[in-house]
Amino acid sequence: MPSLCAPDGCMWRTGGEMLAHAQPEDVLAEARAQIERCLDVGVDATHLDCHMDMLLLDARFRAILLDLAESYGLSTRVFQQSVGTNLGADGYCAEARGRGILFPDEVVSPDPRVDTPVYWRDQLARLNPGVSLVYVHPAIGGEELLAITGTSNRLEDYRLFGPDRLLEEAVQRGGAILIGYRPLRERQRRLPRAGAGCSALSPRDSANAGRRHR
Repeated sequence: MPSLCAPDGCMWRTGGEMLAHAQPEDVLAEARAQIERCLDVGVDATHLDCHMDMLLLDARFRAILLDLAESYGLSTRVFQQSVGTNLGADGYCAEARGRGILFPDEVVSPDPRVDTPVYWRDQLARLNPGVSLVYVHPAIGGEELLAITGTSNRLEDYRLFGPDRLLEEAVQRGGAILIGYRPLRERQRRLPRAGAGCSALSPRDSANAGRRHR
């Protein structure tokens, strides 16, 4: 896809360069090709996401993400409400709901400014009712990783969510239920394809349960 590549043939080095050069038709073609590739090799795709929020940072690409989610019957991730409003995307969640696309009610993301153990224990203890997406960047590495990221948070995330079992213990204490995106996808495929006006917890189902989306 020409507009997705820098003059040297590699991907753009920064997100800003990608947003400045990428054309919607190329983004759509590339995204669709990736989804089709997954399906062709037998990957049971459960949701759509985008690296570094690139498809969420531009209204043209947000529209593509919603079109693909609706077309393939896949749930997706959206901005936290406060972040989305700051970026002029306050209507994005409403549009997704209106098209019957399900997504987590709340996104809990890392905050590199605070002590990681204290932050995660506090966040996991205060999850709101509904579906919460908690995402972390656990990694094992040394000086190279620290040079790339400039922080040790990813190493700490690995310890807390791996060997130290912080997530498991917090879930047990709070009574939360661990799920992936698959339940959202299955529920979405039982809803009307458009105009559902539903949230992730809507009780409304339709008669098209089990319908295959390709």
